[in-house]
Amino acid sequence: MTLKLLLIVAVTVPAVLSFHDNDTTLEIYARWKARLAKEHPECTQATGATEGEVNQFFDLLLLSPTSTFKCFLNCMYEGFNFFTDDRSIDIDELIRDVEHVTDHMVDVCVGKYDKATEKCEKAYELAFCLTHYNNIYKVQLADDSDS
Repeated sequence: MTLKLLLIVAVTVPAVLSFHDNDTTLEIYARWKARLAKEHPECTQATGATEGEVNQFFDLLLLSPTSTFKCFLNCMYEGFNFFTDDRSIDIDELIRDVEHVTDHMVDVCVGKYDKATEKCEKAYELAFCLTHYNNIYKVQLADDSDS
């Protein structure tokens, strides 16, 4: 019995300690910035996005409207396999990899993603919606209650 209890504790404590549920959005974005720099540094170089645009996104949650930054986001999402081969959002991968992203968030944001036609614009719309989900969802609720 004691061995079983120790095994359960040994397995669950690291899992609980590694879960960052109370982290702020900025802390989550800081981890993604570091991960992107390590795993996909080509996204900044290949797209021509400026260091300032990238820093504003990860440090201040500001999305530049330039085409180079939109393509940077596309490169990032492709690099982390957030799109399927047919360019739809890989919802399972996105929810599994990105802290605080939920099925509901993706459901709200997929409409904005689907309306865009160009791949870099689609990535931008997804990033904008996920970054500003709370505000977008509140507006959507208000619009639905007016109907």
